[in-house]
Amino acid sequence: MTLAATLQSLTPEDCGFVGANLARILSDVGVPQGEEVLRRIGHTDAAGKARDH
Repeated sequence: MTLAATLQSLTPEDCGFVGANLARILSDVGVPQGEEVLRRIGHTDAAGKARDH
């Protein structure tokens, strides 16, 4: 199975999990959009640090 096929078969919950983790990785490597996504979905604290779940 290809990556594209695997991603297409994800449930909405799985898709959210993958998206949140991808945003965390992007944030960790300094991509501002990753930090913004984490802030929007509530995965950062007030100081902008990623929270562990």
